[in-house]
Amino acid sequence: LYIPGLLLIAFTTIPGLLGDTFNDSLLLLGLLGLWPVGTGVIKSVINVFGAKQYHPVLQSALIERYYVNFYMCINVGALVGGVVVPVVAQNNVTVAYFIPVGLLVVGVLVFVAGSGRDVRSA
Repeated sequence: LYIPGLLLIAFTTIPGLLGDTFNDSLLLLGLLGLWPVGTGVIKSVINVFGAKQYHPVLQSALIERYYVNFYMCINVGALVGGVVVPVVAQNNVTVAYFIPVGLLVVGVLVFVAGSGRDVRSA
C-alpha cells in the first residue's frame, strides 16, 4: 500500500495522465488512504523485524547497535529528503515526487534480494 499510494500521488503531478481535469479524488485516495496505511504497517514492524535477527541475550549489544543505526538512517534520510525533494521540486515537481517512489522501490528490491539470509522462527 505504501508504494501504490506514493505512485498515485506522483501520478497526479503528470498533467492529463489520470483524466482531462485534475483528479483530486485519486490524490486524496493516495494521500489520505493508501500511503498512511502503508506507512503505518511498515513502520510498525520493520524495526522489530530487524532486531529479531539477533539473539536477545547473546547479542544484546548488537541489537542496541542495530537500533542506533536504524534510527540514524531514518533521520538522515528524512533530512536529505527534506532538502533534496524541495530543491528538485523548484525545477520539476513530477521528478521530485518520483524520487521517494524510486528509492522505496530500490529499498524493497534490496530487502527481497537479501531475504534468504533472514532468521526465521520455526
